[in-house]
Amino acid sequence: MKSSILASILVLCAATANAFSLDLTSPGAVGVIDGAIFQQVDPLGTGSGAIDSFVRIQETGTEQGYNTSGGTPFDTKSGQADGKNFTHDVQLGDIPVVGDYRAFLLDINETGGSGETLSLFSLQFFLRPTGGATTENLADFGTPVWSLDRLTDNVIELLNNSGSGAGDMLAYIPNSVFAGASEDSYLILYSAFGSPNPSDDGYEEWATVERAPVPPVVPEPGTMMLLGCGLFVATLYSKRRMTAV
Repeated sequence: MKSSILASILVLCAATANAFSLDLTSPGAVGVIDGAIFQQVDPLGTGSGAIDSFVRIQETGTEQGYNTSGGTPFDTKSGQADGKNFTHDVQLGDIPVVGDYRAFLLDINETGGSGETLSLFSLQFFLRPTGGATTENLADFGTPVWSLDRLTDNVIELLNNSGSGAGDMLAYIPNSVFAGASEDSYLILYSAFGSPNPSDDGYEEWATVERAPVPPVVPEPGTMMLLGCGLFVATLYSKRRMTAV
């Protein structure tokens, strides 16, 4: 009976460790999900077009989209500055390498009636041999390499810090997930926002950023949770042995 209780505790701990909501609504907040580091950042630029965006997404409530030069699938937005489209193909070699990670900058633009917060509830990366995708079927995007929800449903809570063109979050995706891929491979970044905190104002955009800071060392939340559970179970087991003696 006691053995089954211990087993149930371990299963519960493992499930809890996998479920994680990362709150990046305070200055400097940082956390880890499935090996990737996410950090709230101070503005890195000023004004629309100040950062090198490769996909813009905008819709009221929930919104989704991905980068492509093949059009504006889902809720992606067109437009350009200095002759360069805001939504376009990128190749793996276009993404800066920072230490053991590839760095991506997210700029949100939420200052409407429900406040300045926004939920990122899906983030997925794919590699494919060609650009110009037009599909709205994620199964046709290419080879999946990393997902926010690989282990369970996760969400990142964001806070708009300075309007558009400034940057609000740096996402550091482990370079190891791209191991063996050609730098000429086309990278698709698919993201979805708005649940539970909805989109109610301007566009969200992902961009590359040169000279991104080296990410801080942050323990994986699941690792700490499992360590705590392990110690708890070890204590129970030790007490059982002492009682038996």
